[in-house]
Amino acid sequence: LSEQAKRFYRAEIKVYDALERFLARTSDIAIQEGKHRIAEGLCNLISHAPENMYEAMQIVILFFNIITYIECTTARTIGRLDKMFMPFYNQQNSQEAEQLADAFIDELDNYKVGANMPFMIGGIDVEGNSMVNTMSYLLLNSYIKKKPAHVKLHLLCHENIPSDIVDMALDGVREGANSIVFMSDH
Repeated sequence: LSEQAKRFYRAEIKVYDALERFLARTSDIAIQEGKHRIAEGLCNLISHAPENMYEAMQIVILFFNIITYIECTTARTIGRLDKMFMPFYNQQNSQEAEQLADAFIDELDNYKVGANMPFMIGGIDVEGNSMVNTMSYLLLNSYIKKKPAHVKLHLLCHENIPSDIVDMALDGVREGANSIVFMSDH
């Protein structure tokens, strides 16, 4: 490896070590505050990738906090959440998944991001197939129910999008969840 590559990898190791220490300190604070589920999730994330929907949602919130408050950068989006969370959906019963989605939308809204905190659902894969899944509907439903003031939902639209999710989003706009943005995914 070149000296430049070695410096890069040493710096990356320092960043990951610092992130692990940050998660451990945050977990300790959560324990002191009696928030044991948060602490357990953070401890698990120190040593491995998310294993359930709660931890996957925690890592998205951690990403937002690190980008915003440590790197002092504006997060343009927190990602395509239906795609990210779907692998964890089947590990929950539907009631718990709905509660997690509701709590996640509330948590995002609590940050009161001035330009709103956007996330995406829907869209197409590289072959043009719809990526709408159960989590797409769950997140959209939670969004409509909660009507967050500081969160923006981007519905990625295309010719193969199921009409019922578009109808659901339009009904949500009519009901006051009016930060739903219809975007082309072509």
